[in-house]
Amino acid sequence: QTINALRFLYVELYQSDFSFGEIARPRPDRKIPVVILYNLTLFVRGGKGHKDRITFFSDKLKASLLRCMGCKHPTEYLFVTQRGTKYTTRSVQKIFEKAVQKAGIQKTVTCHTLRHCFATHLLEAGTDIRYIQNLLGHASIVTTNIYTKVRNPHLFKIKSPL
Repeated sequence: QTINALRFLYVELYQSDFSFGEIARPRPDRKIPVVILYNLTLFVRGGKGHKDRITFFSDKLKASLLRCMGCKHPTEYLFVTQRGTKYTTRSVQKIFEKAVQKAGIQKTVTCHTLRHCFATHLLEAGTDIRYIQNLLGHASIVTTNIYTKVRNPHLFKIKSPL
């Protein structure tokens, strides 16, 4: 929008030649086509890196989530504050910090740790790393390979030859 405004200013108003070749244009958002999804699938629009993703949630949560959804309209937030507004990022972080304390977890963990745990558990369950890459929205498999170093289930299956 800014580049187009500059072009209009220089070309249309000032009748001047102006080269826009040096100005870097932003990359377009990577959007997934809109499709109807079923069976515990979650469509995340504009997640980390402004990328659309498809993920899933546990079958164990299905009944609880259906109760929370009740008769809410799809445009309404599922979880709202006491004032009926959406939670801010910082509010979610505070709730998570309290839950970590209550659980007695001594390690330093953040909401982002849940993403790492999700990937690691998928890897431990034998999920192909390319599927994990897709779920996490990594452009490069090199980024996803970090999780193979965190915990590699195949290493624990090796028996000592002695």
